[in-house]
Amino acid sequence: MGEADTMSENDDVVRIMSIHKSKGLEFPIVFVPDMDKKYNLQDTTERVNFHVKFGLGLDMVDTSLRLRKKSFQKRAMAEGIRLNSIGEELRVLYVALTRAVEKLILVGGIADSKYDSSMERWERRAQTHGGDYGYVYTYSNYLDLAAPVYFKSVTSAVLELRTVTFGRGDGNVDSLDKMPETGTQGMDSHDVVTRDTLYEVYTGSEAQDDVASGSNSSDDGNDVDKNDDGNRELADIFRSRFDYQYPHELSTHLPGKFSVSELKHRDIDESQDEAVHIVQSERKKPVPEADGDTKKNMGAERGNAYHKVFELLDYNVNPDEDSVREFIHGLVLSGRMDAEYEKLVRAGKYAAFLNSRLGQRMKKAALSGRMYRERQFITGFPANRIRQEYEACDDIIMVQGIIDCCFEEEDGYVIVDYKTDHVEPDKAEEILKKRYTEQLRLYADALEQISNVKVKECIIYSVSVNREIKL
Repeated sequence: MGEADTMSENDDVVRIMSIHKSKGLEFPIVFVPDMDKKYNLQDTTERVNFHVKFGLGLDMVDTSLRLRKKSFQKRAMAEGIRLNSIGEELRVLYVALTRAVEKLILVGGIADSKYDSSMERWERRAQTHGGDYGYVYTYSNYLDLAAPVYFKSVTSAVLELRTVTFGRGDGNVDSLDKMPETGTQGMDSHDVVTRDTLYEVYTGSEAQDDVASGSNSSDDGNDVDKNDDGNRELADIFRSRFDYQYPHELSTHLPGKFSVSELKHRDIDESQDEAVHIVQSERKKPVPEADGDTKKNMGAERGNAYHKVFELLDYNVNPDEDSVREFIHGLVLSGRMDAEYEKLVRAGKYAAFLNSRLGQRMKKAALSGRMYRERQFITGFPANRIRQEYEACDDIIMVQGIIDCCFEEEDGYVIVDYKTDHVEPDKAEEILKKRYTEQLRLYADALEQISNVKVKECIIYSVSVNREIKL
């Protein structure tokens, strides 16, 4: 268990907390950052709106015109949710503005391109009297609500508006073409800040300028030297903190989990050269859905159909085309497979598989109860094992996937992965190995971790060319 917090409210420290957590507290000086951050109004754009009083707000769907639009009830509910959210934001802003005892500093940012229009809008808003519901409703951040107060004549004397242009460390800045004229309604000061500016914290040269102007009356100059050394040390502290590079920066960008499918698609994308082009199969008329629509991706659907039959395949069926076709039709009649899938597969492909050497090995394993289909796994691998760009990082990333089929023989596991890519027969081995070797290696490593049994062989079975390809 951690130690109890022994700090009191009077300790001389900087406290960082949310506005909600600061409610009821007071502080000598308060900074409120991110005033330009927009309200969170995401609830008003959801597909389904929920309201305590009015229930559900749903879209209206016109099936004849194939259109979806917001219903009147949903629009009304979204408006109510928006008003409630803005009201809550105003209450939160009130809390933020009433925490300071001595000084309140509000910090927000605007783009250079919007500077002039923002200043004009705030000054125009300051000239109005009383509440302005339209203004509060239209703008969606704290800065637009608070900034106009500066331009009011009754408050401008006690408020200061300071604008800062942030540039790069090389001294280049994005200049503001127009700055407001100074005066009651103008800007008190404007600074240009770069990283180098932060390093120049009252350096020794500035101390010497003070001496030349008579601001430092030391006779022997020892005070100047001490001041020079102290401020150079302070500048070094700034430099070390702003230039600090977290040694494990790569780890902060790692995903918590990968799927094998993501890695597979990446490898396919990276291997699109002349040697690995997919051969276009003969175009076939897509199978219509019940409402007349066509499948969006027939290639993916065909692949799913072949995998589904492999998952349910009975190895006792006679290895001829008619028997396999009858078996597939039986899967549909029993409700174990969609009727659309039956139209996407060819019984002859499975007959050729059952008659192959691999089919016979798998039949033997299936009849002995040592074959496992659609085996799911989730396990951890070092990041540098997953992707080359993570070579310098050995943090563990979770990887999940599904092995099409694996079966156990006397001397270890054999992994089989079915592929339906249409490839030229003479290039099938080269193409499929290049695309899927890494995927099969991950499967093998995962299976060995889970079962503590050696994987002796990984095989790709190409449905397109009726061939097994050993890795």
